[in-house]
This record gives sequence, structure tokens and C-alpha cells, in this order.
Amino acid sequence: MTHDEHQVIKEFLGIPSKREMAFSLLYRLLKPRLFALAYRKLNEDFQSAEDVVQDTFFKFCSMQDYQSIEKLDSWLFKTMLNLIENKRDKHRRRSKELDLIIRNMQHSYTYQGDLEHKIDLSKATANLTATEMACFEVMFVAGHNSTSAADILQVHRTTCTRNLNQALAKIRCWLF
Repeated sequence: MTHDEHQVIKEFLGIPSKREMAFSLLYRLLKPRLFALAYRKLNEDFQSAEDVVQDTFFKFCSMQDYQSIEKLDSWLFKTMLNLIENKRDKHRRRSKELDLIIRNMQHSYTYQGDLEHKIDLSKATANLTATEMACFEVMFVAGHNSTSAADILQVHRTTCTRNLNQALAKIRCWLF
């Protein structure tokens, strides 16, 4: 964004009747660059990148004091990066919750946590293939290692491990 564009937008933001025009201009100027960065940071997830860019602009539009921001583009980029980091933190927390749920299942054969997590896990496992579900149940619910799980299921150990990893990836994808 050029210095002149920045000045015009800041000036328009100060005039209530021209704010919408300023938001629109700012969005058209910066959305492609913000989206490109978000897309790279979010592992090429198109929808998540779109969402985080929209959240960034929504946060900006919700502000009351635009004059305190010296460089609008810098503020938007920094805000977007913070939103991405918050999204990653949430993903890490949910991943830890999943690991805890799985550990609880290993020890008790049934998950005794709150109903919301039980329903989420039930929906997530509904998307597994029969082989993935069998490997998940034998290794995590019953607590067998990959060698004994492969013997029980009468498949090769690497097949069992591969199916378990696919199952866990699908479960994580569903829950997050």
C-alpha cells in the first residue's frame, strides 16, 4: 500500500460517511497479500485462510479508534498473524484433549468424559473404514501394541500401524 493510499484511507476513516468506502478500499488493496500469507501459514488450507482474513478485517471494522494506528497494513498483518497463532494454539489444545481421551479409553475401555467429547469422538470414529476402526479399537481401546494388534487382526504390523495413523488423522481432522 502506497503512502498516498494509506493517507486517503486514514482520512476517510475519520469521516463517518466515508468509512465504508475506506473499508472497501483497504480490503481490495490488502486482501490478496493477507490471503497469500494466511494460506502459506495455514498449510495451504483455502477455507481457513479465507476465514482468518475475514476475521482480521472484522476485527478492524469493529474498532472505534483508527487514528491510533500508525500503519494500517502493519496492524492488519500483525493482527492476522496473532489470529493464526491463536488458531494453532486452539488446535494444539484440542489435540492434547484428544490424546487424553484416547489414554482414558485405553485404560477403561469406555470414555467417561463429558458428553460433548464423547459425541465428538463418536462422530469422528463413524468416518473410519472397518480396518481403521478395528486397528483403533484393538490398539487404543484394548491397549495392544502394533505387533499383537496385527496378530489379533491377522494383518501385517505395518498395515496395522498405517491404518491406525490414518484413523488418528481422520479423528483429529473431524475434531479440529
